[in-house]
Amino acid sequence: MTIKELRKKGIHLTLVDGDKIRASVPCHLDSPELKQSIRDNKDSLIAELKKPLEEGDRLLEIWRRDSIPVWRDIRDNSLTDKGEPDIERREYAKWMLEDILHDGKK
Repeated sequence: MTIKELRKKGIHLTLVDGDKIRASVPCHLDSPELKQSIRDNKDSLIAELKKPLEEGDRLLEIWRRDSIPVWRDIRDNSLTDKGEPDIERREYAKWMLEDILHDGKK
């Protein structure tokens, strides 16, 4: 039993608290046998549900790694074309670094 097979039947699984599964099952498919089958395959189903999350974490880390130097440069060199400081741009860059990218370096 795989996530793909369950989805084809209209059954959707959600990962809860990292080690539990919540199933959304159409009424006509709900049965003790289905519930038992999901329980029997719980470990493999959880692994399938976690895989996209782990891939997303890796992509997020790559994005952070590549974005931090760019936003530091914007923060440190926020000048208008006349050479005056662009306070709004600098503040936005600081917000990106601190609140979105969680860059601890000031």
